[in-house]
Amino acid sequence: MAAAIGLDRIYLVGWPPKGKTGSSVVKLAMLGCTGALFVTFVSSLCFVAVSHSNYPGGDALYALSQHVHQLVTENPALKTRPIKVYIDVASAMSGVSLFGQRAASNEGGASSSFHKSGYEEENAILAPSWSSFTYLLTEEKELGNDEFREVKAIQGNPWLDLRRVRIGTRESIYIRER
Repeated sequence: MAAAIGLDRIYLVGWPPKGKTGSSVVKLAMLGCTGALFVTFVSSLCFVAVSHSNYPGGDALYALSQHVHQLVTENPALKTRPIKVYIDVASAMSGVSLFGQRAASNEGGASSSFHKSGYEEENAILAPSWSSFTYLLTEEKELGNDEFREVKAIQGNPWLDLRRVRIGTRESIYIRER
């Protein structure tokens, strides 16, 4: 609000009512303020675009629910198979939410349970037995060793790549299936 009032005053000094001449210095200052507003607007758009890619855990959970839905559609007998998903700290901190878990557990009719590790004491798994899980959402590509295969790697951890004028990402969360 204060910035708008300040810009209004600068404008009135630079472009006074008819019959008076405005200051060239003030007009230059107004041009600088307008430029600063434009730069701020463009920067905000860039940061919104970057933050759109900042939740790979949520994207991984959605991709997992789509994968399960496809499997159940292809083989309806899988509806009776319970699904147990391990969620590591990186996945949980980057977009896996209770809302996403609820939506994913209703996908395809298969019953699902989610187990988070690391920051919630009641869900902490100190020495997990990977064989008890159907899926892993993890930042570690090789977690679960030979018992699991990679279903999909989710892109995340975005940055502005000014050299190529794009938003760069890298593989950050892996969906692994047993």
